[in-house]
Amino acid sequence: MKLQPWLPAGALLLLSSGLAAQTLVYEREYTLIAEADNTLRVELHPDGRLVVERPEFMTWSGRHEFRVAPSRYQALRDAFDAAHTDTGRLYEDVQRRAANEEWIVTDPEFSRFALVDEARGPLEQVTAVSLEAWAARFDDPRLERLHDLELDLFELMNAQAPGAEQ
Repeated sequence: MKLQPWLPAGALLLLSSGLAAQTLVYEREYTLIAEADNTLRVELHPDGRLVVERPEFMTWSGRHEFRVAPSRYQALRDAFDAAHTDTGRLYEDVQRRAANEEWIVTDPEFSRFALVDEARGPLEQVTAVSLEAWAARFDDPRLERLHDLELDLFELMNAQAPGAEQ
């Protein structure tokens, strides 16, 4: 097989731009839990490395590392790109709509999605307050895409749990 003359330069450009090192990070902070560590963390690396940190109050707590198909990274990265939205505008819109509701969320949960570089510096990020609750209440494509991404990340994480069918 003969390589195209542009391939090595293109591959070098990809590596030097940092794209190969971008990690998808998801965190869900549970404010109802009054413990120092109340945040679930999931990291998915382009090479398929999955790191899950579950807080003490959850079953299967602790730090766990797994290998998943690298194609899962690309699928979830594509979902993140499609779901990326302005955090401030999303929060304002939800709060404006929530003001007309007789239904409130007393203990908000914070769902954070980020694409980070090798030094864990955020390249892109989105935070949604009480995503699960408001996505179920409001018909909003931004909430729907973020909630779908959250569910996909939970599914990936839970598929690695002891006793889960692979």
